[in-house]
Amino acid sequence: MSILAILVIFQSKGTDIGLFDLGKWRYVHIGDASENIKNALFLAKGGKLNEYVTSNHMPGLYLYLSLFISFLPNDFYTNSLSNSVVILTFSSFVTIFTLVSLCFLSINLLLKEAITNIITKIVFFLVLLNLFLSFDYFRVLSETYLPFIQLSYLSIFFYYLQDSKNRFRFLVSAIYLVGFSIFFGLTNFFADMIFLSLFAVFFLKEARKIRIIHILPAFLLIIFLSLKSGNFNYHYWIIETNKAQGLGSGIVMFENILGNILYWPEKWYSPNAFGPIYDHQFYILLLGILCIYLKRKSLRSILVLVICLFILPLDSWRIQEQGNVLGSQTYKTDVNMGVCFFFMLVVFQKFSIQIQRTLQIPFHKLNFEVNLYFYRFAMIVAFFILSFRVLSYITKFIEIERQVTINHSHWISQENICKQKFIRPNDGCYCLALMYWDQDFFLRNDVRPCVNQFAAYSPHLNSDERYLNLVKESFLNGKAAYLLNRSDLNNETSILNPKLIDLFKSGKCKQVHEDYLFLCKNEK
Repeated sequence: MSILAILVIFQSKGTDIGLFDLGKWRYVHIGDASENIKNALFLAKGGKLNEYVTSNHMPGLYLYLSLFISFLPNDFYTNSLSNSVVILTFSSFVTIFTLVSLCFLSINLLLKEAITNIITKIVFFLVLLNLFLSFDYFRVLSETYLPFIQLSYLSIFFYYLQDSKNRFRFLVSAIYLVGFSIFFGLTNFFADMIFLSLFAVFFLKEARKIRIIHILPAFLLIIFLSLKSGNFNYHYWIIETNKAQGLGSGIVMFENILGNILYWPEKWYSPNAFGPIYDHQFYILLLGILCIYLKRKSLRSILVLVICLFILPLDSWRIQEQGNVLGSQTYKTDVNMGVCFFFMLVVFQKFSIQIQRTLQIPFHKLNFEVNLYFYRFAMIVAFFILSFRVLSYITKFIEIERQVTINHSHWISQENICKQKFIRPNDGCYCLALMYWDQDFFLRNDVRPCVNQFAAYSPHLNSDERYLNLVKESFLNGKAAYLLNRSDLNNETSILNPKLIDLFKSGKCKQVHEDYLFLCKNEK
């Protein structure tokens, strides 16, 4: 709540941090955030992964987000411009809440001394504030969550090692969190698998301690996934479509990792040479060596710390390092930042007693204890002030978006496009797929996407024969309509596979907005 309040105050003073700037959601990589939110909303409304929530990303993030959206009043499920703004903003708040919670969970585990705990939380508060203000870490992306999930499972495992005889349940929790990390996104896949193997060794050594309570969450998760997944083809959507996107073979991945090990910016000493300072490989290496020295008497602790240093280059198997852009997230942040934050906690833990003794006297002199009733009253007042401030921003940006958002309602009603009914889908109408990138379309308009098709097209699908055949079948059977840019009806300017252009031209293409949006369908 405090971080949210500060962000809102900065925004209200004219500082453009983009907290409610929907324009920041529309360029290529950030379109993934809108896709995650759209998919989470579909799941909350009763949709399933094998029907309308298709994506080449791991589904953990939007399954998680859908749990929160499910608690919203049903009125917010109605597709409209105002509701889309509310859902987008609410999703950012869930992201911020989750990151703060994971940080404070890790701090509470490793730092038991009250004053040291408070000081560390203040430090992490400032770190998070820097990430939110300078690197937009309120975006609903797996790359936002992964560093903090990794921080949590490393902290939990480290806490387990300090008293392994009595903390078996924390080892189990660490294993679950690694699984969540993989299910949220594959960026940390190799690092996660290394830690999962390490945790499994300790787990198997103490297998006799397993109780029903330890495996019950796994059964509940399986039930939840079976209800939400249906017959979702994970191999096709997660592996094959990503191959088509150009992630390449194992050799290409190894080349990317090797290239990132050898990559060194010309101004490597600059704090932001690798993106956020918490991602700077040189600084993290020094911090890791310091941690190894401080924990030199514990072989098991040294093992974990050495592995943390070893995995630093593994987060960039997806793309070759090109240097980071200061004003935005990139793929090259996940493993390095998670390890960096973990190293920070290890250092604070080692010096916690000294910090406690040094600051205990001035803290008592300042009468740090706050009256409980005054604290509750202040929190209630702050909550209401913040709530009204957020509502005023939501109202403001709804009005701004009304002026720039295209109104599609007139042609949607005329062209017999299906509504978003997920429990009992309507028949005798056309589902809709966009042949350009605009995930927000399905948040603002009551339109049903096509089963087992991307709601918004990406050029990497041009080489996927299976997907092309699925589109062809849906089009020729008169079940699907496709919205195109005018330029995509021309072979010379189109981003589409020529086979798709010929397919759409074989049907009827009708201009539906000015001179650049056309709806193509094969009329029944």
